[in-house]
Amino acid sequence: MNNYQNFIIQLTAPKTSTERKKRQKESLPTTLLACVTGSPAGHQNQSEATPVDLPTGLDEQLERLKSRELDLEELIALGEELAKLLLPRSLGSETRRSVRDLYHLSRAKLKPEEGLRVQIRAEVASLGNLPWEYLYVANPNSPPSRKGHEGFLALDR
Repeated sequence: MNNYQNFIIQLTAPKTSTERKKRQKESLPTTLLACVTGSPAGHQNQSEATPVDLPTGLDEQLERLKSRELDLEELIALGEELAKLLLPRSLGSETRRSVRDLYHLSRAKLKPEEGLRVQIRAEVASLGNLPWEYLYVANPNSPPSRKGHEGFLALDR
C-alpha cells in the first residue's frame, strides 16, 4: 500500500505549574490533552482538546512489556490503555466528535487502496518513549469477546 491519508493527533500537557515542572524534568505528565489537528474526517480546535489521565499501573505494564512477560490478553489490555490516551472519547458533550470518533470516521472514508497514517505530535518528549505501536482499537462492530491481533494499530492498514 503506497497511498496514505494522515490522521494527526496533538498531545500537550495542561498549562499548570505542576505539569510545567514535570515537562522540564522530561517525565511523563499525569494528564494530557488530545486533539486532532488534521484527518480525512476533519479536525478539532484546541479548545475541543480532550483531557486524559495517564492510567495507574502503566509503568508496571511497560516494565513487564520490556521483559517480555505479557501474554496476548495483557498486550491487548496495554494497547487499550494506550488507545485511551491517544484516541480518547469525549467527556460530556454528545454533540462534539471525539478523537476516537474522528479516527473511526477517517477509517470509514478511506478508499480500498488507502491506509491511515497516524502521526503523533507530542509536546512532551518523554511521550515518544511510549510503545504506541501496541495501541489497540477493537473493531466497533466486533463483540468484546472477540479480541485478537487484528486490533493492534501496527498490524492494521
